Amino acid sequence: MNVKKYAIIAFIMMLSGSMYARKYLSSTYPDNVTAIYPQPDSKVDLAPSAYPMGIQQISILFKDNASVNPNCKEEACIYLEGEENPIQKVGISGASVDFEQNNLACILFPYSCKSNGNYRVTIPNGFWILEGSTGGYSQPLELYYSILDPQRIYPAPSVMKELSEFRLEFPDYDHVNLLNPNKIELFQLSSDEKYPLSISVGNNEDGTPANFLQINLITPITKPGEYNLYVQREAAEAIYYDGLKEISEPNTEALYRYTVTQIDAPSISPAEGVIENFSTFELTVPERADFWFVNDKAVSLIYRVNADGSLAPDASYRLRGQRLEGLDKILLNITENGKIIESVTPEQGNYALQLAGGLFSGSWNGEFINSAPFVYYFHATGDPDSVNLPSDIVKSKHTEGIYSIEGKIISEKSGSKQINALPEGIYIIDGKKTYVNHHK
Repeated sequence: MNVKKYAIIAFIMMLSGSMYARKYLSSTYPDNVTAIYPQPDSKVDLAPSAYPMGIQQISILFKDNASVNPNCKEEACIYLEGEENPIQKVGISGASVDFEQNNLACILFPYSCKSNGNYRVTIPNGFWILEGSTGGYSQPLELYYSILDPQRIYPAPSVMKELSEFRLEFPDYDHVNLLNPNKIELFQLSSDEKYPLSISVGNNEDGTPANFLQINLITPITKPGEYNLYVQREAAEAIYYDGLKEISEPNTEALYRYTVTQIDAPSISPAEGVIENFSTFELTVPERADFWFVNDKAVSLIYRVNADGSLAPDASYRLRGQRLEGLDKILLNITENGKIIESVTPEQGNYALQLAGGLFSGSWNGEFINSAPFVYYFHATGDPDSVNLPSDIVKSKHTEGIYSIEGKIISEKSGSKQINALPEGIYIIDGKKTYVNHHK
């Protein structure tokens, strides 16, 4: 396997996505623009944790060299279809030019748009100054994108001790056909090593084909490192019925990244579980570690956890780390516009704190390694001593099974199989508040 080829694939996927012609809106390029990535009027196909990461970075290839215009006062904006107010905007603080390719300009929005929907991006006149034959200032751009999320991967990309199996699910379809198993590959980042997979269509309880692919490794992976599960387009087709008519659609292309580590996550205080508010978190580096350095520019994030266990598309809070002098401890402080926020009381619900990859570095048993993006789960509530059962459960006197903390039924059964399949978080299991943590 050509590692450079896969690096290029990942880069192209992150920028472009899969193309299709929008029927009702189209973008136009000024004369001084050669290309734009992601390509306007294209469908950006992705799962919540897959690459590409939605609409956040837009790169513009000009015909001539460009530089950021320090005098531009206008802002670039992202609009959701039908909305008059932008959901994101950024000034020239988000503009840049590639230092190796001076005609490749970029704009970076604060957060990535990853939710399904149609989006319009506007970049005002004069964000960049152009040199050469075209000269003058960059012209305004109005770009259109669609984001679809027709497939999901389980387990979600994260840090784990072992990779053994995956489930590629198509929730809105009736069943799936496997077209070409060779178009699904698992490989280690920066390595030629590719791992053999056993891929089959899952079955419903009655034995009929289900709407997911079961992907198993022939030999589970426990070797520390970063791994990519690359699903090429047309590896499978998802099928649904429109009346009596059968409609099939190919799977979308996605690259799912996992981190395997045998290093224990740092302990965190306050401990995972129920808390009243977010203030300063304290991390203690694992034993057997020679702790060297904290990257204070690495941004850790707190996400809201949805009822289905997925993370909200945008982070609720940003945190920066600093080392406690003389100790193998890190303080994580919530920041806003560069300033530390002493304490915030979030809305009640489940949250995930994801450490920045490379937040700290050191050696473990003599081997150098950067910290992985470990995740910690919390439930924020005004009353840390109790989580009341939702009224609809209490009235029905039905407390068997698994419910979300909001009262949505997840499974009528509560055996180990159902519990092990849950994303980490707090649930009502057989009428009792239960915190599920697969790392412990």
